[in-house]
Amino acid sequence: MKGQSASPAELTSPAPGSVLPGSSVTFEWTQGTGVSGYWLHIGTTGAGSDNLYSSSESGTSATVSGLPTTGATLYVTLYSLIDEVWQPEDYTFTEDPPVPAALTSPAPGSVLPGSSVTFEWTPGSHVSEYWLRLGTTGAESSNLYSAQVSGGSVTVNGIPITGATIYASLFSKINGVWQPANYTFAEAAPVPAVLVSPTAGIPLPGSPVTFEWTPGLGVSSYWLRLGTTGAGSSNLYSSGEKGTSVTVSGLPTSGVTVYASLFSMIDGAWQQANYAFPTLALSSVSCTTTSFAGAGVDACAVSLNGPAPAGGMSVSLASSSTAVTVPATATVAAGATSAAFTATATAVGTAQSVTITASAGGATANFALQLNAAVPAITLSTSSLSFGSVNLNTASPQSITLTSSGTAALTISSATISGAGFSVSGATFPVTLNPNQTATLQVQFDPTAAGAASGSLSISSNTSSGGTSTVALSGTGMATLSSLTCSGASMTGAGTDNCTVSLNGAAPGGGFAVSLASSSTAVTVPATATVAAGATSAAFTATATAVGTAQSVTITASAGSATANFALQLNVGTPTLGLSASTLAFGNVSVNSPSTESLVLTSSGTAALTISSATITGTGFSVSGATFPMTLNPNQTATLDVEFDPTATGTATGSLTIASNSSSGGTSVVSLSGAGVTVAYQANLTWDAPTTTDPIAGYNVYRAISGSSAYQLLNSSVDAQTSYVDSTVQSGDSYEYYVETVDTSGVSSAPSSVVSLVVP
Repeated sequence: MKGQSASPAELTSPAPGSVLPGSSVTFEWTQGTGVSGYWLHIGTTGAGSDNLYSSSESGTSATVSGLPTTGATLYVTLYSLIDEVWQPEDYTFTEDPPVPAALTSPAPGSVLPGSSVTFEWTPGSHVSEYWLRLGTTGAESSNLYSAQVSGGSVTVNGIPITGATIYASLFSKINGVWQPANYTFAEAAPVPAVLVSPTAGIPLPGSPVTFEWTPGLGVSSYWLRLGTTGAGSSNLYSSGEKGTSVTVSGLPTSGVTVYASLFSMIDGAWQQANYAFPTLALSSVSCTTTSFAGAGVDACAVSLNGPAPAGGMSVSLASSSTAVTVPATATVAAGATSAAFTATATAVGTAQSVTITASAGGATANFALQLNAAVPAITLSTSSLSFGSVNLNTASPQSITLTSSGTAALTISSATISGAGFSVSGATFPVTLNPNQTATLQVQFDPTAAGAASGSLSISSNTSSGGTSTVALSGTGMATLSSLTCSGASMTGAGTDNCTVSLNGAAPGGGFAVSLASSSTAVTVPATATVAAGATSAAFTATATAVGTAQSVTITASAGSATANFALQLNVGTPTLGLSASTLAFGNVSVNSPSTESLVLTSSGTAALTISSATITGTGFSVSGATFPMTLNPNQTATLDVEFDPTATGTATGSLTIASNSSSGGTSVVSLSGAGVTVAYQANLTWDAPTTTDPIAGYNVYRAISGSSAYQLLNSSVDAQTSYVDSTVQSGDSYEYYVETVDTSGVSSAPSSVVSLVVP
C-alpha cells in the first residue's frame, strides 16, 4: 500500500509469556499493515521451530489442538508476508502443567471419625484415573484398602478403631504415569458406653426405671448390673444387653442407694463404668421462724432428696402442742422436691417448746419452735436526725418510722418536740400498733435565723423497756443567695453598672462569699462579692467595654446550690462630635493685629471619637491648639484656637473643616468671618505744670521720629492746657516728645525730659 508504512502482525491472545489454558488453544493476532498472508509455527525446540504445528493462515486466528501439557516452554512464531517477504515475530509460552489430585477430607493428619470414612479429593489437572490405598504398615501400604476410583470420593468401611496410624496414598494417572500423594491419619480410639439416664447422683423417681447409655465407639456388647451393696453389686439386676437401654422393675423406694455398673465389650475385654443413685425419701422439715412471742404464723416446708414421682408424694404432719396447728399432710407435686405449709401459733402465757413432725415411708423429720409470752416494744428507725445545712425560711423534712417490734400491741400516747425551728406531724395520738405494724412521723426543720440549732423528739409509749424514747435533732440555718440586681439593664458603649447581691437573711460570722461570673468578656465582674457578717447584701461594679455588635450578657451570682442571674444588654457605642459653635465671627480686626477665638470639641457620643484632622480655609485665618489624629473618650473635650490676622482691609470669610469618625458625619464645618480695618491712632500726651513764681502763658510740644534729632513744634499757638493730642501719628512708627513752658513774656523754658512712643 503506497503512502503508508508496512508493519507485521502481532500476537494478542493468549497473552505472550503466559501459561496456556490447555492442550487446545486459539491463537489470535492483529492484521498488521501491508500484510498479504500469515504463517504460524509452533514448536518446542526453539524460536521458529514447528515440530508441533506449521500452517499458513488466511485470517487473524487459528485453533491448535494436541498441544503437550507438561509445563515445558512452547515457542510460537507468527510470520507476516509483506512485499513478498515473510517477516517473523517470536513468542514464548508455558505449556499447561499437570496437577495431581489432593486429598481434602478428612483433613490430612486428623483423627478418623470411626470405622466408616468417606475420603474426598480435588480432581487435579490432566488426571485420567485415581487409585486409593489404605494401610497400617507404611506409606503406600494397602492391607486395609486398595482400589481404582473413577470419581472424586470413596467410602471405606471396616477401618480399625485402635488409635493406630493409618497411611493413605492417592494416585493420579497423568500422561499414562501414576503419581502418588501420601497422607497419614490416626484411627479413632475406642470409647466405652456412658450412662446418660437417669442422672447419676439424683434420686431414682420410683420403679420401674429405664436406664439409657451412649453406644460408645468400638463396643460390641453391653452388660448392666444393679445392686445395693456397693459398686459392681448385682443383687437387684444383672443382664447382657445388645441395645443401648433397658427398663428395670422392682427397685427399692426406701431411701437406700442403688449402685449401677455398665460394662462395654471392647476388643474382647469388658470395661466397667460405675454410678450411684439414692432412692426418693423425706429429707427435712423446716420453718422460717424458730420462735414466737404471742400469736403468729410460720412459713414451713417439707423437702425430699429428689423429685417426687408421678402422682406426687404425700408427707404426714403433726404438732406436739395445741398452741401450734399444722395441716394433716403436705403433698410434694410430681417432679418437685418440696411442698410448703403454714404453722399457726396462738399467744401463750408461759414459754414452751413445740415440735413439728413430718413423716413419709418410714422416714421422719422434726422442727423445734419456741413459743414465748407476748410483750409490747418499740423500735425507732433512727436515734438522731441531722438536717445539716438548711437555707433560712426553707422547710427541710425527714421521716422517722416507729415499729411495734414486740409481741403485744404497742400504744404510743404522745410525740413532743423541742428546739427552735423544729416541728413534728404525721400522726394523731394516742395510736395503737399491733406487732410488726409501723407509723411514720414527719420531722421538719425550718430555720428563721442563721446558726446551729438543736432539739429533741420525745415519744411516750407503753413499752416494757421504758415509757419514753428520745430522738436527738440537729441542723444549721444557712443564709442563701436570693437575688442579683444592677442599676441599669442596658449600656451603650463602655461604662460601669452598680450591682448588688442579696441574701434571704443576715450573713453569718465571717461573712458570706458569693461567686460572680460574666457570660462575656465584654463585661467584667469581681470573682467574688462578700456579704459582711450581719449584713444582707453586698455591692460590686460591673465594667463594660464597647462592643461592635449588640449582645446580651448574663451576670451570674452563685453560692452553694443557689444561683441568681441578671441580664445586661450591651448596645453598640457611637462616636459623636459636638462643637461649641457652628460659626466664628471675628468682627472688625485691625490690620496686622491678630484676634483669637476658641472652639471647644466635645466627644458627646458613647464610643471613642477619633479626630483625624482640622483644616482651615480663608485669607488671614489659622488654627492651632491640637495635634492630629486625636482620640477623645466619651465626654472628653479639646480646644482649638482659631486666629484672624488680616493683612489688608476688607471683609474676609473662611471655614474650619474637622474630619472625624463621628456618627453624625465624617466632616464638620465651622464658618469663619471677619473684616480687616485701618485704625486712626493718636498720641495722648499729659504732663505736670512746673512749680514757679513766674506767670505761665502755656506750653509748646515738640516731636521727632525716634532716632532723629529734628524735633518739630506741633502746636501752632501756645497750648494753655497740660495735655496735647497728636492725631498725626502713623501706625508702625516710633516717636519721641518733649515740652517747653512759655511765660507771659513769651520766653520759653528749657525742654522737659524726652518720652518715647511706639504706634502699633
